[in-house]
Amino acid sequence: PEIRVFKNWINSQGIEEVYVNYLIDDLRTGTILLK
Repeated sequence: PEIRVFKNWINSQGIEEVYVNYLIDDLRTGTILLK
């Protein structure tokens, strides 16, 4: 459940070109966190 909440929070931020489908895989490089 926590993963889903965090994924939804990231997607709700309105950051251009950022959409998380699979939290662990999408955050692996850290690029999304830097944006």
